[in-house]
Amino acid sequence: MRASPIRYVREATLRGTLFDRQDHSGLVSGVDTGFFVDHEEPRQALERVRKCWHWPLGDLPEGHEYLLVLPGQPQGFHGFKHGRNRRVKRAGAMDDCRRKDEIGAT
Repeated sequence: MRASPIRYVREATLRGTLFDRQDHSGLVSGVDTGFFVDHEEPRQALERVRKCWHWPLGDLPEGHEYLLVLPGQPQGFHGFKHGRNRRVKRAGAMDDCRRKDEIGAT
């Protein structure tokens, strides 16, 4: 994060139980950016996700953002065949969840 060209990201403070077991923010992995935005739309989307799946990153307090750290691979590396298959399965599960929501809504 310190290498980010965006000041509020570069200066953000790590928050969540992943970084501090005594953290009471409700986050698992996030940052306090002090950048306040309207979280209403993402909250609504998160409520729909939580109806079908466990959400591992916790709640999102105002002025905070979720933090995901992913391994990077050099361009041209094709070692994620298994990972792509898993994403396809998850997308199918999302469709099943949507169908369940649509059926329940009628």
